[in-house]
Amino acid sequence: MALSKDNIISKHFSKKIFGGLNEFEVRDFLHVLAEDIRHLNVLVEKQNQRIKELEERIQDYRDREQLLKRSIVSAQEIADKIQKDTEQKSQLIIARANDKSEALIRQARSSLQSVYNDIASLKRLHLQFKSSLKASLQSQMDLLEQTPLFSLSLPEGGEFPEEKSSVDTSVEDEKLSSPEEAEEMTKEKTKEKEYKKL
Repeated sequence: MALSKDNIISKHFSKKIFGGLNEFEVRDFLHVLAEDIRHLNVLVEKQNQRIKELEERIQDYRDREQLLKRSIVSAQEIADKIQKDTEQKSQLIIARANDKSEALIRQARSSLQSVYNDIASLKRLHLQFKSSLKASLQSQMDLLEQTPLFSLSLPEGGEFPEEKSSVDTSVEDEKLSSPEEAEEMTKEKTKEKEYKKL
């Protein structure tokens, strides 16, 4: 049986006829003992209440710890997912940029090759024109060199006619000058003739 204040105070002892204890002293001692027990019970109750509060706080801390752990795990999973998505997006962007840059490089090379081809074609045309012009000039020079020079002679009667044709004049000029000078004089005569027509 658990001791309490009421149990101690209400406790009755059997009496002996001889050699018994002083009942009043026993009662006083029991009252003191009962008061001490009451104080101890109060302290035990307070300690139990304190223990209960601490256990509740510990449980609350454990719950918070678990919640914090779950939050950390969830945050880590989200961070990993974001990092993975970011890496995938960055790789996709880099791949697209590489494809675009390669396409631009191919286009630039194609344009450059087209320019080179145009330059080569122009060079060929230039050489062809130069060769053709040179051949034409050489043909004209050969023609001028092969043209015979007529001797200058007086007409019958010993006098020159008053008017001479442009052909005769050019022939006489050719007799009096070199082929180059004769060509220059022929050009001048032609210009004079055209001017008179105007």
